Amino acid sequence: LENKIKISYLKKKKIQLSIYSIFPYTFNHMIPKNYGYVILAASTIGLECYLTGFSIGMGARQRYFTKEFMQENFGELHKKEFGTDAPSLGYPDSGSGFYSQKLPYKAWFELNNAQRTHYNFVEQLGIAVPMTLCAGLASPIYASILGFSYAAGRMLYTLGYTVDGPKGREYGAVVANVSLIGLQALSFYSGFRVIKGLSFAK
Repeated sequence: LENKIKISYLKKKKIQLSIYSIFPYTFNHMIPKNYGYVILAASTIGLECYLTGFSIGMGARQRYFTKEFMQENFGELHKKEFGTDAPSLGYPDSGSGFYSQKLPYKAWFELNNAQRTHYNFVEQLGIAVPMTLCAGLASPIYASILGFSYAAGRMLYTLGYTVDGPKGREYGAVVANVSLIGLQALSFYSGFRVIKGLSFAK
């Protein structure tokens, strides 16, 4: 019985060791050598989107939907309907709702510029990050360059939109969109390599 237990244990360990030894081999033969740069580029895009919402969007809310503004315009109504003070920072208003109607035009315009800056980034995030990761399979260096270029374009877009309004976004939009086109082309190239059964590792 003791010998059977030892044999069973050794077989189990052998299976575990073989599984662990397969993973490094698999990744080394599937992922290109410089793919780490691609992951960094995609992560940078995601982090930038988060920081844009936190700094630009939240910053605008703090400037315009102040506690005093909310209490003065909606405190009594909110208290009557819900029994509590009006919500801070104007939630759930996104810049064109009930609370925003009380804002002066300049404040409303600047708030919505800030909101659109973040929303536009969110709209493209689900395109930019997957395309960067897919493009990097075929050409990690070019994909990472285009990914970082896209992030730079988004930064220009954000600064331009928040400072000069819609007309200020043009330069950033050009850089970001050209980068996206390049990433899209490389993504298709990666797809064709998969169809042909070609290896990505180099």
